[in-house]
Amino acid sequence: MFTPTGSGTNALQANANLTQNGNQVTGSATLSQNGTNCGVSAPISGTVKGSDLTLQIAQETGTIDMTGTANQAFTSISGTYTAAAGPCFAAPSDGSWTGILQ
Repeated sequence: MFTPTGSGTNALQANANLTQNGNQVTGSATLSQNGTNCGVSAPISGTVKGSDLTLQIAQETGTIDMTGTANQAFTSISGTYTAAAGPCFAAPSDGSWTGILQ
């Protein structure tokens, strides 16, 4: 879930399927806001080093750059993001994000 900093905008949700090969992570994500999809399935790429994760979601017209750290049990992750304006963000945005790892 992406929560914009200093904005009354509702949080953005992402459902992602990721695959790790060594320290490389790839996959795809579907983004939605208020239960409505915004954009198409977007490719994700990034790296893992220990419990630290760096990801980039490539939207149709911009990117969402994410950094985060998993908890000790590797069941959840949280961090910060910056996003260009695109299908899911009307204007450039930054803030925090959280996720559940399965």
